[in-house]
Amino acid sequence: MIKKTMNEIKGVLAGLGLAGLINWLGISWEALTIFAIVLFLDFILGVTDAYLLNREQIKSSIATRGVFKKVSKFLLPLIVVIVMKWAGFTNTAPIINSIMWILIFAEGYSIVGHIYCINTGKSLPEIDAFELVIKKIIEIIKPRLDPKDKPE
Repeated sequence: MIKKTMNEIKGVLAGLGLAGLINWLGISWEALTIFAIVLFLDFILGVTDAYLLNREQIKSSIATRGVFKKVSKFLLPLIVVIVMKWAGFTNTAPIINSIMWILIFAEGYSIVGHIYCINTGKSLPEIDAFELVIKKIIEIIKPRLDPKDKPE
């Protein structure tokens, strides 16, 4: 009984810590929640899509890679804000929330593509919004991190 209560307390404290971190980072809870949902839906529909098109394509190694890709996409906004705050940016909310919504739209497009493929057996052309976001992040952050651009 005491061990169960301690585990519950640890869970609450971890949740409060995460909530505090997200709040300090200035990331919109709405955007973060929607992003988590579309990442999950995209993964499930992607597996369903692959299963219906080619059952031999379903492998645990491919699914594991997909899970790691989704986790890395989820961590990206958190890491970007931490780096931006470290680099001296004071108002990161507009930038990070823009990144969040671009990622949400990209996952939404992917979900629509999976639904289309499930219903027609045809794939939509892929767009790599993730790569676009990464390039934009680098354009924003790199000048602040490059020592030759820093004032003395």
